Amino acid sequence: MRTSISLFFIFAAINLNAQELVIFKCEPAPTDITARTFPRKDLNGELCCLIKVSSPANISKIQGNIIGDITRNGQENWIYCSPGTKRLQLLFDQYNNIDIIFPEYGINNLESGSVIEVQLVDIIQTDEQLSLLTGIKLYQAKRYVPALNILKPLAERGNDNAQLLLAENNYPSAYSPVAQNI
Repeated sequence: MRTSISLFFIFAAINLNAQELVIFKCEPAPTDITARTFPRKDLNGELCCLIKVSSPANISKIQGNIIGDITRNGQENWIYCSPGTKRLQLLFDQYNNIDIIFPEYGINNLESGSVIEVQLVDIIQTDEQLSLLTGIKLYQAKRYVPALNILKPLAERGNDNAQLLLAENNYPSAYSPVAQNI
């Protein structure tokens, strides 16, 4: 019994220390020719698409249609994918896993030789007010997926403004301050 309780508190402490990353930016970089300057080819001989992921943490593993290993350049990670890839999952040791589903960001097809820029931010280490303003700005620009990636964690941690914004725009009532008082 004591062992069970001790394990519970250990896992709870580990969970509380987990950092939370969100996708701040995921967009094509049409003028970036890095995928053609430093090319990789897939098994079919096609030029790969290059995903440049800027992250405050090291990516420990990637799941998806990748070609070769990650190339690290400071905080930027280069990930080569076969054309047509729709999603990647980034795994971290001390952070939550990130699923990048490209169609959610208006990228329906990764093209041969193209470059996609992805920027991850640590929502907990970022100033909460700045995160809220960024989420609102993204929402107003109709970039709903990145806006929700920022606003949901703020609402879950009790930020009244994020809860109100999500409730006013018909997002799950779990974020509504009214629903939490029931």
